[in-house]
Amino acid sequence: STGKRERRYQQHSSAIWTCWSVFRAHAFYTFITSPLTTSLRSARYVSRRSAGTGVKEWVSGEQAVFKEALAVGTRIVREEGIVSLFGGTLRRTFKVSLPFAATVSAFVHLFPVTS
Repeated sequence: STGKRERRYQQHSSAIWTCWSVFRAHAFYTFITSPLTTSLRSARYVSRRSAGTGVKEWVSGEQAVFKEALAVGTRIVREEGIVSLFGGTLRRTFKVSLPFAATVSAFVHLFPVTS
């Protein structure tokens, strides 16, 4: 009974540790990519592209998106400062990283990989 309880404690402890580790990594990447996400925010609502576009049209469309993102990013930095690029980062981190960490932790512990 005591051994069973200890094993269960170790499994829960391991799941919490996995969740914390995944959260830290995902939160770090969310924070690092926040300025890019903020700059690309207006470009994420791009109108539909027709099916069957060629590579040349696709590349020119992507260039337009990144040109717009560069223009938006430089305008934000010039008018509001670098700190404004990180606006909403904390909320976004918890909104995205916590569910991701919980899902990965649950998956890893519910379906362990055995050698």
